Amino acid sequence: MRQMKKMLWILFVCLLPVPALAETPRFEADEILQANARKWAEEFIQFAAAKYDVELDFSRQSIKYLDDIVNDLHATYVSESPPDEQVMPLSRGLGSYVAEVYRIFNGGKWGWFFHEDGGFPGVETTTGSELLPLEKAFDRIKTGADPDIWEYYQQMTTY
Repeated sequence: MRQMKKMLWILFVCLLPVPALAETPRFEADEILQANARKWAEEFIQFAAAKYDVELDFSRQSIKYLDDIVNDLHATYVSESPPDEQVMPLSRGLGSYVAEVYRIFNGGKWGWFFHEDGGFPGVETTTGSELLPLEKAFDRIKTGADPDIWEYYQQMTTY
């Protein structure tokens, strides 16, 4: 019995890294997505100016202004429960803005990360790390979950 447990443990430890390797995402750069992301970011700049009287200028400092906007968007989401289709354009613009500020100062490419459960738009950093700012923005608007956008941006800059 003891020998059997030992063999199972060795088998478990040896197989543990295999799923992690199988889940390594594949990245494909996409110039159209990159152009669209810039357009979406600029649309978000117009939205922030019109709705919140906040001037965004693609500076690092401007990221700090986003949390008040996102907190209001989350409160609206909670009170009105709009369908995801209505939340997507705002989260797409917000995520694109954050990623474009990141790319201005740190580089990186827009494209698609392919996992076992599908493709996701994001930015590959110059070191090859995966950033999914559109997904983060969508989650932040819907759930209000931490980290906030400023903190997320700071995390992005460590990759």
